[in-house]
Amino acid sequence: MANIKSAKKRVVTNERDSAQVKSLLPEALSEIDRAASKGVIHPNSASRKKSMLQRRANSL
Repeated sequence: MANIKSAKKRVVTNERDSAQVKSLLPEALSEIDRAASKGVIHPNSASRKKSMLQRRANSL
């Protein structure tokens, strides 16, 4: 466990942020899919963006 006060705060903040990311991820993926289906972005680009978001969310 962290010994410094700022490090303890950072641990708490990171836990809160990861919960928020997990709750917003499905909404973000849906928006990317919607943009790809309407032709706003290329389907491969949408797939790449979704993959990047999922990898970063899983790393939290």
